Amino acid sequence: MRILLLTEFFPRSHRAEITGGVEARCFYVSREMEKRHDVKVLAVRTDGEAWDHATVGSLPRRLRFALSMLLAALRSRCDVIEGSNHLVHPIAWLAGRLRRKPVVHYYPDVLIGSWRDVGSAGWLGEIVERISLRWLRADHYVTTSHAVIDKLRARGILAERITLIPCGVEDELLDHVIARGAEQEQGATLSVVARLVRYKGVHVVLDAVAELARRGRRVTVSIVGQGPEEQALRQQAERLGIAGQVTFHGHVTAHADVLHIIGASRVFVSASTVEGFGIVVAEAMALGVPYVASDIPTFVEVTGGGVGGLLFRSGDARHLAACIERLIDDDALYRRSADEGQAWSQRYRWADIALRTEEVYAAQVQGRPVAVSPALQSDPAVGERRPVLNSSTRMTLVDGARRIALTTARTVVPTAWRPRLFQVFEDTRFFRSLHGEARVIEAELARDGASPWTAFADRGQTAHMSERVVEVPWVLTRLGRPQRVLDIGSVFAPRVYTRALVARGIPELHGLDLAAGEVPGMRMTQADIRHTPFEDEYFDAAVCISTLEHIGHDNTRYALTAPSADEGGQAALTDIARVLRPGGRAFITVPFGRYKVYDWFTQYDLPTWLALVEAAGLREAERDIYRLGADGWLRCNEGELPSGLYKDGGAPAATAVLLAVLERPAAR
Repeated sequence: MRILLLTEFFPRSHRAEITGGVEARCFYVSREMEKRHDVKVLAVRTDGEAWDHATVGSLPRRLRFALSMLLAALRSRCDVIEGSNHLVHPIAWLAGRLRRKPVVHYYPDVLIGSWRDVGSAGWLGEIVERISLRWLRADHYVTTSHAVIDKLRARGILAERITLIPCGVEDELLDHVIARGAEQEQGATLSVVARLVRYKGVHVVLDAVAELARRGRRVTVSIVGQGPEEQALRQQAERLGIAGQVTFHGHVTAHADVLHIIGASRVFVSASTVEGFGIVVAEAMALGVPYVASDIPTFVEVTGGGVGGLLFRSGDARHLAACIERLIDDDALYRRSADEGQAWSQRYRWADIALRTEEVYAAQVQGRPVAVSPALQSDPAVGERRPVLNSSTRMTLVDGARRIALTTARTVVPTAWRPRLFQVFEDTRFFRSLHGEARVIEAELARDGASPWTAFADRGQTAHMSERVVEVPWVLTRLGRPQRVLDIGSVFAPRVYTRALVARGIPELHGLDLAAGEVPGMRMTQADIRHTPFEDEYFDAAVCISTLEHIGHDNTRYALTAPSADEGGQAALTDIARVLRPGGRAFITVPFGRYKVYDWFTQYDLPTWLALVEAAGLREAERDIYRLGADGWLRCNEGELPSGLYKDGGAPAATAVLLAVLERPAAR
């Protein structure tokens, strides 16, 4: 293929004088593709020494650049044209239409609403991007994360015109840095690599360094990058009294030298609020340097929910400081993060990414759809080109279907109708045909004998299934038939569970949920579990399946809002204890593994769980832990506690679950 790549800036030499993620991606992908194709790059060749400010004064020069690039593109022989950033997208579109060639836009992020932070001419970028996404649409889009896909789709770009291809890290360069021996400096050293613009959050890092200083913890930070915020950041460091702890390196020409600075630090930090991918976080992981990064959707996705480091609440300098301190002080956590980060980063390699990019180009040139995911394969037994869904893909579709239903509920359905819509959706043939979990749960409950449930008849079929297949039979076969039971989180609970619970014939079965809704067979109450309206010592039993971990967190994905609180789980369990009679029991399940606080739930480890139970005034009568392996869900021994994270290794949800029967003592 003859590939024409249009971009604004491109490294001048093989030393890779890279100033940002777009330049890195264009440089390494084009270098790989040149091994198999005729690749021509039109761009300003730069060593990156001078920062190109987006000012009003720069507009004439940028217009001349755009015109000269368009003329060069019209003179170039090509089969496909790619525009790689917002400035050149209109040029690529126009060249493609005039030459009648397919156009692919590489889209690192949607910046609409953030251009004001780029410079005094940011308003022009805002206008150009809005026009491009509205009227100058490419034949196909390549982007780096689901977060950006969501933004593009919100702007009207069809899903079938978008392909997700992540960014990568360069093996040879990393090997070179490691061979040079980037020894970590003694003490608590941080590294930051970012353009110095407001949305990269470097000012938050400086606030965190000052917060640590107030706690008596001295850390130093090396900042690589340049931009319009540099002077303001220097003044901030002076004002905070930490100027002696901060080194501004400016632009570092050779990319290998940038990686050496990262490799020499104890912790890499990114407080960015706008990212399409975040290559430097992947590079830090590949170098074995744990990171602390903001919990924006892109970083959550790229890091697998925090593999290889810690995520902090975006914009919260105190939380950032606490995460940095935790990584520095906890040697076991540090070593585990370094090892897991290096393993996770193996999925981001430029050679593989270039091949996937070529497939997109070839599909556009040949006028065919982009190849489907490996999970969708033709069925040789039938001989037709129809998708065969493996269990992992089924769970992805189920999760996606749930998200669509909930998004629809939030936007167009009246509040009172939302739970009923969700229940009807779960009863559809489509959902049940995909959702093998319901069939597994029903089969396990049908085996219910005198003994509490402990294992599956066929464990292998539960591979790629969520923890619900464990929680429902475990709880219901231990519940018995008490007189008064409170079920917590009933409205959005799986229908296979609520039906089985009602079928047990409990004389007085109450349901409690923050959402308004009816569940057949239950007396529903809409309330916050932290402040229930029930009398003290009213219930014989309470059931809380995968709900406790969400209390006090952001639950907008469930179309719900409630006051946030760091100790939401503690307050909820305390109120559960209050409404139980002496000797009453609570059946609780929570995601288990390495302790981690996500934006919408908490994953517990054993010390945190035990502290929670003790503070609520309850005692454990029984506890089991199950983990998800390649051959399905398996009960764990006490000496092999899981330490994974949410969705590790392609899991559909939690990689382990803790199930407990808690009892309220007769005398509190």
